[in-house]
Amino acid sequence: QQQQQQQAEDSLEPALTYSLYGVLAKERLAQGTLPLSPKTSLRWLGFSAECTPLTMDSHGVIRALVYSGQAAVHSGHIAGQWVPVAEIPVQRPVQQLKRRQQQQQQQQAEDSLEPALTYSLYGVLAKERLAQGTLPLSPKTSLRWLGFSAECTPLTMDSHGVIRALVYSGQAAVHSGHIAGQWVPVAEIPVQRPVQQLKRRQQQQQQQQ
Repeated sequence: QQQQQQQAEDSLEPALTYSLYGVLAKERLAQGTLPLSPKTSLRWLGFSAECTPLTMDSHGVIRALVYSGQAAVHSGHIAGQWVPVAEIPVQRPVQQLKRRQQQQQQQQAEDSLEPALTYSLYGVLAKERLAQGTLPLSPKTSLRWLGFSAECTPLTMDSHGVIRALVYSGQAAVHSGHIAGQWVPVAEIPVQRPVQQLKRRQQQQQQQQ
């Protein structure tokens, strides 16, 4: 029943009545029904450069009043019908609002996610695990490099160029017993993403041409 009701509603085509008047003749040239697409409203009404009456509904469907025979708008009574001649993609306000809200929610969800890896730091001489925990990364990035500084401080760099160092608590060092610390951003190197590199390369090629 719901499907039948939905089909019945979809088959209903809203319509308005119209009257076309001749300004010079001061008489009504045509009248009738102004058809619209199902579940739409009239968005625009006007004339083409050739004085053909045109309408556009809220779905972007453009209709023209096609005359019968050689009749013209400016000559006597005319007979014709409204025929769809084009369709322009039009976003409804509700759809625009929903899409914008979805995009904002998706962006907020992506921004709130911070990818992370787990790590374990081992002492080679002691043959034991010195530290372990989470290896933080910037949002929407991946691990680009992992190593040590000249002072044996563990370092990481993600795909956004953010460099982090494992800062120890107290006087502990990598080579002495178990250590406790946290990864702290210490520098950032400008890194071009592949898409940016491609766009810049294309721009340079276009400028050279």
